[in-house]
Amino acid sequence: MTQTDVRNTVATRNRTKDLQLLLQDEHLQLHRDEDWQALAEHVEVHKFLINQSIPWTITWDDAIFSWYENVYTPLNRAIDHWEVRGAFPGKTRGQLYLAVSSHWYYLQQRNPLVTADEAARDFSGRYGTGLARWFSRYL
Repeated sequence: MTQTDVRNTVATRNRTKDLQLLLQDEHLQLHRDEDWQALAEHVEVHKFLINQSIPWTITWDDAIFSWYENVYTPLNRAIDHWEVRGAFPGKTRGQLYLAVSSHWYYLQQRNPLVTADEAARDFSGRYGTGLARWFSRYL
């Protein structure tokens, strides 16, 4: 492992710990380190996109706050609105965010205008179980 690899590993570990501390009251309930790393990557991409459109560089903490307000919360509202939790009774809030977010990205490759609501509904209808799946499919 090179010195750069070690620095990147430490930076990733610090970012995931930052997320865990800042979001501990949000009931994300991610249990695997890989999931926290994926969440940190979501924030990092969000930070990168913001920095492309402004003349200064936002901090990691500002990026977390912006991601939470502008990405996580709207997608979480869509998950709640379309009863996605009911279609996936064994999944935590954090796991559903990551799954629906990935599905949304996949759908946007076909149609960039797909909304968070459409992604949540489609995910639930395709992969969910029980009545919530059928509810999502027929709306």
